[in-house]
Amino acid sequence: MKKPLAIFLVFALCTLLFGAFENCQTTDGLDPCSDSAYSDFKSRVHYQRKYFLVSYNKVSNKKLVVDSCKKYLENCLKDSMNTYWENTHWDFYGTTQKPRCGNIACGYFVTTVLRDLDFNIPRIEWAKVAAEIFIRKFCNSNVVVYSAKSESFVETELRKKTWKYLYCWAR
Repeated sequence: MKKPLAIFLVFALCTLLFGAFENCQTTDGLDPCSDSAYSDFKSRVHYQRKYFLVSYNKVSNKKLVVDSCKKYLENCLKDSMNTYWENTHWDFYGTTQKPRCGNIACGYFVTTVLRDLDFNIPRIEWAKVAAEIFIRKFCNSNVVVYSAKSESFVETELRKKTWKYLYCWAR
């Protein structure tokens, strides 16, 4: 999968921190530290990524496949990842890789989720760096950073649709 979805994913993960696709749905009542449901979910994501790649290489309307992939990832983030990871305890030094089992820090949460969504990233290395450094690496430095600008200014800039990536900012 190409990196044009990079900041979209980071933005979605930032929004999810502390469905349209049936195979992305989960159910409540997951057992703490149970690895089987989450492993099944990761396997479905891996299969779906391969399906998107094959489809992308076969069709002439590549935008349709990219749009479907974006929607799939968005649903996975909103519906599934949030369900699995909710009630996982936060700790500044947390590094767990299993939802609801142990503690996790923010950087490890973001990189673990991206890795589990089948992005090939250096989880530990990127979990330890500042968000802007992580985002620049993930997006190959194609990032515009607005500092001390209002939310409405950024929204206006985004509506121009000249940007390839979206950078989320902390309040």
